[in-house]
Amino acid sequence: MPLESYQKPEPALSSRLALNSCKARTFKIKMASIRLSSKGQKRFSLCHASGAEIETDAPLDNHGKGEAFSPTDLLAASLAACMLTILEIEMEKSGEKLAWAKAELKKSMQASPRKVAKVEIDIYLPKDLETKYQWTRWKDAMEHCPVALSLHPELVQMINYRFEGETLENG
Repeated sequence: MPLESYQKPEPALSSRLALNSCKARTFKIKMASIRLSSKGQKRFSLCHASGAEIETDAPLDNHGKGEAFSPTDLLAASLAACMLTILEIEMEKSGEKLAWAKAELKKSMQASPRKVAKVEIDIYLPKDLETKYQWTRWKDAMEHCPVALSLHPELVQMINYRFEGETLENG
């Protein structure tokens, strides 16, 4: 991605300059850079080079207040977001457009060692998607998205596809 018409900063400075302020960005970078700042009491502010910000908080069961996403919540949400992003990319390659999509997820923690043991994702999609001949290829691409491939193989990824008109099963 080429830089805009202004002068390119020296490479060693570029990430530092981009993260100097969450509000102002003076140039485009190729790689995502994130700055974390402690807010105290196990809370952190995460600032992307674009200026986007999110906060994390330790969950109630791990000495936090549970007032924001926990780092493990972000891990689970990243999987769902990556899968849907890949679906949209693959559909565009096929000349299709994703009308809408949403996901609901639940993560289960393991006590010792403390880690995410399972992520269950219900992905809701338009009914006609299931009948498209490319669906199998798109589904495979989603299940092999970069986040899914980056997670430890012991982490259970349960993906349920729900098409328009279906509801979540209880339990």
